[in-house]
Amino acid sequence: RRNDLNFERLEAQLKACHCRIVFSKAKPSVLALSIIALEVQALKYVELTEGIECIQKHSKINGRDLTFWQELVSKCLTEYSSNKCSKPNVQKLKWIVSGRTARQLKHSYYRITHLPTIPETAS
Repeated sequence: RRNDLNFERLEAQLKACHCRIVFSKAKPSVLALSIIALEVQALKYVELTEGIECIQKHSKINGRDLTFWQELVSKCLTEYSSNKCSKPNVQKLKWIVSGRTARQLKHSYYRITHLPTIPETAS
């Protein structure tokens, strides 16, 4: 089923979850299985459900833990794909530094060689 599951999509979902501090408390195996299980459910691959259960049993992942993290992952991915997350809040992106730090940064700024801008492509 390698062609059916989009690994780039699964990786993007994992990265989206890693942006939330709550997922730092999850075991990596539980988080990964939660994401895969949700993808299998979304794609309605009934034949892969047995494989998910086998991995869960082999990895000794509690059913309640898996369900708990699946709910958090689902909520995270829903919020991540919403319009709310499409534009960052500019106010939150401003750095506030002391005058002393600003003076130090100003001098070091001129010693840094500037790198060319990497163009972004829509994928």
